[in-house]
Amino acid sequence: MKIEFLDLEKYGGGCLYPVPAYKEIPKWYKNLPSVRRLYNRNNPDEQPDFTAKKCIPILDAFTTGYYLVTKYESVWSVDKEGNHSCQCPAKLVDGGIKPITMHPWEQLRGLDVGSVYNEYAYKFSNPYVIKTPPGYSCIFTHPFNQISPFLTLTGVVDTDKHPIAVQFPFLMAKNFEGTIPANTPIVQIIPFKRDDWELSVPEPTNLDRQQISLAQSEFHATRYDDKGKVSGGEYKKKYRVKKKYL
Repeated sequence: MKIEFLDLEKYGGGCLYPVPAYKEIPKWYKNLPSVRRLYNRNNPDEQPDFTAKKCIPILDAFTTGYYLVTKYESVWSVDKEGNHSCQCPAKLVDGGIKPITMHPWEQLRGLDVGSVYNEYAYKFSNPYVIKTPPGYSCIFTHPFNQISPFLTLTGVVDTDKHPIAVQFPFLMAKNFEGTIPANTPIVQIIPFKRDDWELSVPEPTNLDRQQISLAQSEFHATRYDDKGKVSGGEYKKKYRVKKKYL
């Protein structure tokens, strides 16, 4: 399968660029040790255990799909009324659209932003028409497991049929002042095949119970080797299916 990013607009050379998600794994995750002695107030001699670095579901979340990443930094400040302003040094040519614009809040009025975000929205300007094969759509969402001063809102688009560039509204954290650096992923794009699904809540069969019990026993039995060194990894060895997004 192939996903295409068609740049049909004039954005001063483009303010975003697409990359496979596996190329933008956060530095904190890369630098995290795989094993660490965990703090436990009730047992200060707790054995070492795996950190999130060894959590395959987290790794798969980081590497699923594609990102659109900023080419330029943006500098944010807040006035006395708590309103943000944004400066971006991107050079626009031939009437190119600004990399970040305001998004009409009336379109979002009623959204409960809590105490974290301002009650008005911005928008990342996307120059790309994104195309997928027939029968495939895309989820557009904030990059998984990445804490940012902004929150990109989530949407689903039938990108096999929709020949227009999707834009990405986002909220800014209250009182955030600083720089969103260049090379920051602003949206994660996950293509998926459209299927009809039906919710079911059946009673587990005896086979289900046996499989679950066996998996739980294996998980605990393989947690440490004979020398007390953390081992495990049953999910990766037996259950995980590796995905490729090139």
